[in-house]
Amino acid sequence: MAQWAAGQPSDEGRIAEALTALDVQTLASRKPAQLSGGQAQRVALARALLLQPKVILADEPTASLDDEAAAASLALLRSTAQRQGATLVIATHDARVNTLFKDEKGLQSIHIGRKQL
Repeated sequence: MAQWAAGQPSDEGRIAEALTALDVQTLASRKPAQLSGGQAQRVALARALLLQPKVILADEPTASLDDEAAAASLALLRSTAQRQGATLVIATHDARVNTLFKDEKGLQSIHIGRKQL
């Protein structure tokens, strides 16, 4: 549906690849209301990456995900950005993101703190 809405031809191979990478391939025929929060988040990530964006803005992409699903989601974001030559921007409070990207070349981490009153 995402490809159709963007005027792109449907690519069943890429759809299956994205869903499999996030371990949600068995959920492809379900309606959004039939998905848990984490499942819906992973399906939304797969759908967004099918559009092959040049800039990927991921706001809290690991929220509501367990460690395994978070690692799979970040791996898909990383591999998609690398394969497409896209810029990847992740906004998060999740320390797992920093841990999983710690050896990434070209990574810029910005920490914005609040002053305690």
